[in-house]
This record gives sequence, structure tokens and C-alpha cells, in this order.
Amino acid sequence: MSLRKKALTGTAWTTGAMVTKVVVQVVRLSILTRLLEKSDFGLVAIVTVVLGFTQLFTDMGVSVALFSRNDLTIKQRSGLYWMSIILAFTMYVLLIAATPLVANFYRMPELGHLLPLMGLDLIISSASRQFRVYKQKDFEFKQVALIDIITNVSSLLLAWFLALRGWGVYSLVLSTLFSSFASSFLVILTTIKRYPLQFLLNFKENIGIYKVGAYQLGSQILDYLSNQIDVLLIGKLMDVSELGVYNLIKQLANRIYALLSSIITTVATPILAKIKDNKERFLANFLKFLEIVAFVSVGAFASIFLSSEVVLNVIYGPDYRSYYPILQIIAVFLGISLFVNGASRLIIISGKTDIGFKWTLIRFAVNPLVVYLGSFYGLKGIVYAQLAYMIIFFPVYYYLVVNKVISGISFFIYAKPLVQNIIISGVVAILMQLGLIFLSTNPSILYVVISLLLFAGIFLFFNRRVVRLITNSRT
Repeated sequence: MSLRKKALTGTAWTTGAMVTKVVVQVVRLSILTRLLEKSDFGLVAIVTVVLGFTQLFTDMGVSVALFSRNDLTIKQRSGLYWMSIILAFTMYVLLIAATPLVANFYRMPELGHLLPLMGLDLIISSASRQFRVYKQKDFEFKQVALIDIITNVSSLLLAWFLALRGWGVYSLVLSTLFSSFASSFLVILTTIKRYPLQFLLNFKENIGIYKVGAYQLGSQILDYLSNQIDVLLIGKLMDVSELGVYNLIKQLANRIYALLSSIITTVATPILAKIKDNKERFLANFLKFLEIVAFVSVGAFASIFLSSEVVLNVIYGPDYRSYYPILQIIAVFLGISLFVNGASRLIIISGKTDIGFKWTLIRFAVNPLVVYLGSFYGLKGIVYAQLAYMIIFFPVYYYLVVNKVISGISFFIYAKPLVQNIIISGVVAILMQLGLIFLSTNPSILYVVISLLLFAGIFLFFNRRVVRLITNSRT
């Protein structure tokens, strides 16, 4: 099968799995917001951030480094695997030790029970992480997709059952653990024969991989803290219910972001990695890739922006409808962020993780300050501050990262597809708002549907070339 066919097949299966995952997660939250308290979601938000941080150390950036290596021996693979398991157990012990401190810092005694329980996911997810990388490199998107679909649907049913039985916040925690365990078990079961393991540790033999991974780990740590600083600050400075509302809205937008990002990274990374030595071919395909990412990211998040008020009312209920401006700004922020994230594939493919690390140092220094200053103006202040930060630092990212990794792309060429699509979306948003003012009404479901159809028609018309690129491109 050619690379193009593999890419199309992989995209189809990955899209199917991720769409199922997003739908399941949204449906689960839609159900649980009507059964649980807002404070429950605030607690889970803090638990998720803490665990996400500790999980970074269990991998040491190795999973990303593996994409640039095709010559690993069974001894090297085994050493990398067992080291990740040891790190997972170590981080779990440290998490238990730190739990009282976290609970006291946020003045939430419930965290004393939730953190150790959810912490089990550190070990569960670490057991299958590298096997997932092998499946991606072998283009086994179908198997991964089927596993994710089965486990996500099962998790939804379990969460619903437990919530109806009055398990409260534990319905979220236990259903998440079940999904992680089932997914890890099936991934290992379907991969272990082709990638067997030996019981040994050989740190010296893998020192080169750890060096590449070290820069990536440093970037991941700082990047993660920069991205989650809003949740950490809101949890400390505001009421836990306010954090619950903010995190629910952020999660809703992040589901779409994760869906699109997963498709982009899962399929595009191995494809571009295989042609990275042919500079002319790589540059041509990367420019096509940027056009497609801009088309997808702006199209998706502009749709969320246009329908934000109705979406919150339908999914979370009328209590959340008034928060729609927050969802709108988050949508704009994530639309630009997804485009930048697409360009960051260059760092992984080229193995120049030191450049990515330096950029992340800048983000880590600036983003927390931006969020902190924005927090003085409430939730809206935080999201507006983050959007301003993203716009200002967009050209900085080009000059410090993109221009250093790949030559032959000017800033105009780099930014053009994103800016064009934002202008198109902005015009439609203005027309939609003028229509509401003229009709003297609030957005209804029918009005939003008609507006989205109009937007889709205009957006596709001005992106005819990109549509042909997606359907007819050859790698």
C-alpha cells in the first residue's frame, strides 16, 4: 500500500475512533452535568492536572523520540519499557506522599481520596504507551481505532450507571480508570507478539534516546504547566464551582482540539518522517500540510464560535448558557493553537527537540504571568489574556522555531493560510451578529443551523483548492 493510501486509511480509522471518543465524552458530560454538582467537576479538574503532570515523568520523552528511530533492538526496546514502568511506580509513590500537601493547598480534603485512586492510571497507561507508538509507526490505525471505540463506549455506560446509583464524583473517576485499563490491556495483547520484551535494563545502551527524550520531556513539562496554569490558579483563587464551570467549557473545546490534533499527529508524523531526507519533496508536502491544517482548524473552531451559546444550552443546560463568551474566546485561541501545533511536527520529525525546549522555556516564563494578570478580571479576563498572548507570540514562534528547523518558508507563506481562513470566518461571524440585531432575537437552534450551513458553503467555496488537495494529493 502506498503512503497516500496508508494516510487516507489511517485518517479514516483515526477520525472514526476520535469522533466516537469525542461524542462519548460530550454525551457523558452532558448526562453527568445534570446528575452531579459543579464542584465535582472542579475536583476532577485539579486531579486531572496533577496526574497529567506526573505522567510526563513516566515516559521521559521516549515515546516521541521513538518516532525518529527505526533500528532499535529488542534489548533497547525492553530497557526503555521497563524503565518507564519503574518510573511509573516511583511517581505513584511520590504522588501518594504529596497528596496531603495538595489537599491542604487547595483546602479540599476530598482530594486526599481522589488523587491516590486516580493515580493508578499512571501505572496503567505507562504499560501500553510504547506499544501504541509501535502501532502508529506500523500504520495499524484500524486496530487502535476499534480498541478506543469499544473502551470509550463502555466507559460512558459505566459512568452513567454509577451516576444514577449516586456515586457522585467517583462515577467520573472509576469510569476513567476502567477505560484506561481496558485500552492498555487490548493494545498490549495485540502488539506483544511482534514486539516481545526481555526482562532487562540497559540504560547505557539507550543513552542516546534518553538525550533526545530529555529535551522533549523538558518541553512537555514546561508546556504542560503553561497550558494548565489557568486551572491551577482558578482552583486556588476562585470557588471550586467556578473552576468546575470553566473546566467543563474548556474540556468541550479541547475535545475538538484533541480530535483534530490526534488525527494530524497520528497520520502526518509518520508520513512526513518517511520523506524527511528528500528536502524538496518534504518542503512541498509540508506546505500542503499547513494549508490543510489551517483549513481544518479554523473551520472547526469557527463553527464552535458561531454556535457557542446554543451548544452550551443544549449540552450542559441553561445554567451554563451565559458563559458562552468564554467558549467563543477559547475557540479562537485553540484554532490558532492547533495550527501552531501542526507546525510543531517539524520538531519531532527532525529530532531537533532542543529548539522546541527553548521555545517552551519562553512560553513557561510568559504564559503563567499572562494568566495571573488576567485572573484579576475573572474567567473572561483569563481567556482574553491568553488569546492576546497567542496572537502576539505567533510571529515569534515562526522566527524562533519554524525558521530554525526548516528553510525556504517565509513568514508570509507560513501565516497566509491561517490568516485567510480567519478573515473568511470573521466576515461570517459579523454577518450573523448583524442578522440577530436586525431580527431583534437571540440565537435559536434553527438560526444557528442555517448560519453554519451558510458558513460551510462560503468556507468551502474559498477553500476549493484545499479540498482538492485533500482528495487528490499524492505523497
